[in-house]
Amino acid sequence: MDPLRVILQEYPVAGLEIGERSLRLVLLALKTPEKQRVPKPKKAKEAAKAAPTHNVLAPSSPLAPPQSGPPTIQIAATAEEALPEGVIGGGVIRKPELLVQALTRLRRRAQNASRYVIASVPADIIYTRVFTFPGTISGKRLEETMQLTAGFQLPKAPEEMYLDWEEAKSKRDEKAVLLAMAPRNIVDGYLKALDAAGFRTVALEHHLLSITRSLPKSDDVMLFTVSEPSSMTVAILVAGEIRFMRTIPKTNAEGAELEKELEKISEFAEASFGPIARRLALPGEMTLPDIVTQDRRTRDHAAEWLASTGAALRGLLPRRDDTLVSILPVGTEEAYERQKMLAFAGLLANLTIGVTTVIAAGFLVVWSLLGFLQQQAIEQPGLTVALSPETREALGRAERLNALLGLAAPLTESMPRYSTILAALGETVPSGIRLTEVRMASLEAEFQIGGNAADRTALTTFRDQLEESALFSGATLPLADISQRENIPFTLTVRLEDPSATLGYSE
Repeated sequence: MDPLRVILQEYPVAGLEIGERSLRLVLLALKTPEKQRVPKPKKAKEAAKAAPTHNVLAPSSPLAPPQSGPPTIQIAATAEEALPEGVIGGGVIRKPELLVQALTRLRRRAQNASRYVIASVPADIIYTRVFTFPGTISGKRLEETMQLTAGFQLPKAPEEMYLDWEEAKSKRDEKAVLLAMAPRNIVDGYLKALDAAGFRTVALEHHLLSITRSLPKSDDVMLFTVSEPSSMTVAILVAGEIRFMRTIPKTNAEGAELEKELEKISEFAEASFGPIARRLALPGEMTLPDIVTQDRRTRDHAAEWLASTGAALRGLLPRRDDTLVSILPVGTEEAYERQKMLAFAGLLANLTIGVTTVIAAGFLVVWSLLGFLQQQAIEQPGLTVALSPETREALGRAERLNALLGLAAPLTESMPRYSTILAALGETVPSGIRLTEVRMASLEAEFQIGGNAADRTALTTFRDQLEESALFSGATLPLADISQRENIPFTLTVRLEDPSATLGYSE
């Protein structure tokens, strides 16, 4: 992976479906058709007949611009790996070591097509609901309203959940917002397994969100069911978007009971959104998108690739436009920015090491040349060598270069390794902490770390982990910063334990 592409946000993002029985990865690419000219008729009479009288630059005219169509989406890479039974059950990881092994094999099968993924996980673990508000509520007022609404909907304490929301399509006089939340410990399990296998997660959503993104668009009201080994997810789609969703464990409802639940949901949908035009089931007979039915790698089992393809479609979105739901410790935009920061630090370190290596190599070459000339003079003391003006000038330049290299060596040894400081700082940041700035005047002086903490526990944990770090010491947190209970802005003061440990690029 080219770090410069990461900094410019041009790196490819694949869609990764994590199911109870299998893993599937899809990487999509945009293909721009080659520009083509329509060949003009061979004979002048045919050209006159072919060109309309009202169009001077007809397609057959040699002055007509090249013709090209809009870019098309095509599958660039796919990979599939089976999961042993019992690795994931009810959306929860039961055997994390086996999941890491399977994800590692999947990455090898994909030939490292992309480290960055949109992860799509079972809907069992994610609570999803759509709220409607008056259309006049927007911007800051909508955000405050959702924070208050989410507080009443959380099945557990706020510090135990990840949540996010996005605006959905709605009527002019109302505002529809889709809320999604999931337990932190379950989501963290998926993130740790992905990271251990070499993947970098930039967004996490559930299967139904991914699948509906890949389906052909329709304005109808649809009842859509997705069957998993241990559960069935039922959703009401209006104009292709989720307006109601429920996951039913198969252990709680089977046969007639399951049909009765579906009938209740159908009655609710017709009363709320109008008559149900279509009923779709996966697996089952349904119209599938061309992208999976026309590619030889997916067409034989096209329906099984809908979730990974839908997640991959999200990966094609421009980074600034991806405001969709993502159940992560940070939002999708922040996740992209974090990847940029880490990649930039690595690129800066690599460039510095590369420049230092070139300078050192040049110094060795000049030193060897001067040593050789000195040895020749010692072995032949009676020999007088007449040097040409060009040779004397070259030797003078070599001596000046040697002097400059001698001055550059101490400078490179005293250059601070900011990448080491940033990496060590990142390892101490716990869940619930979002850093916004780091102010450092010098390596020897105290420096400030600013950010926002979800609650007091996260803030004190961050301070304690800084104290326990081998690189930092003297972490001080003003009492004013912990006067709030939640959503705490803070400025923490800390110093380096041994500033000399972050100097030089000799390793």
